[in-house]
This record gives sequence, structure tokens and C-alpha cells, in this order.
Amino acid sequence: MALVLDPDAAMPSRIISERSFQFAVRIVKLCDGLRNGGRAARKIADQLFDCGTSIGANVSESQGGQTKPDVLARLAVSRKESWETIYWLRLAVATSIVTEDAVAWELDEAQQLKAMITARSRPVNHRTRVEEKPSMTKAMADGNHQTISHQPLAIDSVSDKCQRRRQCGGSAAAGSSGRRGAFILPSSERQPLFSAVCSTASSFT
Repeated sequence: MALVLDPDAAMPSRIISERSFQFAVRIVKLCDGLRNGGRAARKIADQLFDCGTSIGANVSESQGGQTKPDVLARLAVSRKESWETIYWLRLAVATSIVTEDAVAWELDEAQQLKAMITARSRPVNHRTRVEEKPSMTKAMADGNHQTISHQPLAIDSVSDKCQRRRQCGGSAAAGSSGRRGAFILPSSERQPLFSAVCSTASSFT
């Protein structure tokens, strides 16, 4: 689903940027404390440091985006980093590296930042609607179909032309030979002409 910027959400964007910065400050301090622990704590601290501070960095970068796709890409990365931050915080609690009370604020703030960033990039369904043309079946079911009318051929005009050509002494014929313009004699004159041709031919034999 495509995402678009909400022009009315300029102030919430600044709030997200400020809150994500303060969140990054808390994450940095938390990770410094975790690095004093064992190997697992240091590994989680490294992962948590990267994603926890990346939320605010990408939100801040989105404010300087030159194009809408650029802004949306930065917000998408920030939202993804918030999901990863929540994961590492939960893992730290589940492995008893930290107590749930110790990171309660960070968990809650990461959830809220994720929701705010998601709301900052909203679907286009309420902004741009594509009017769908009803299908033929649905239109016929609703009784809204249109009857297709076939325009009759201009037979009368063709007949008139042929009649005028007959009056002029013949009609244009287009036979199998493809020749045009040949004149056809009336039936009353065909037999005498045929007899004359035959008698002429017999005189040469």
C-alpha cells in the first residue's frame, strides 16, 4: 500500500524528532551500563545502541528530505528500527540481563514512537480514490447496462447509385476478375448480339 505525507502533521513530526532524540539519549546511557556486564550483555548493548539511536537519526534526516519518496524512505527505516529496538529490549528482559522495571520507560517509549511514525506515514486511501468502473456482469445485474445499437447500412443510397448508373446505359460491375467499369447489356439485346456473333464465326469456317 502506498504512503503519503500528511501536510497537517508538520508539528507532530517535530515532536517525533524531539522525543526520538531524548529516547536515543536514554538508550546510550542504558547501553553504557550493559557493557559492564557479561558477553551476552555487551552483544545486546551493541545491537540496541545501533537501532535505538537510528530511530531519531532517520526521523531527523526525513525532515531534510528533498522529495516525498526520500522522506517516506527515511520514515520507513525509522519505523523498522523501532521494531528492532523493542525486540532487543524484550530480549534483554527475557534473559535477565536487565529487569523489566529498569527498561519500562524505554519499552513504552519505543512503542509510542513506532505508533507515531506509522501515523506520520498514512495510506492514500482517504486522499486519492480511484474510481473503479463496474464490471459488465455487475452492471447487467443492476440493470444499468446499455443496449448497443447497430447503425443500419445505407442500402438505399447504394440502390440509388445503381439506378442512376442503369439510366446512364449500364451499371458498374466488379466481377471475379476484379475489373471495374464494364457495361452490361440489357437482356433484350443479348440474344440478337450472340446470334450475330455466331453467324459471323460460321462464315469463316
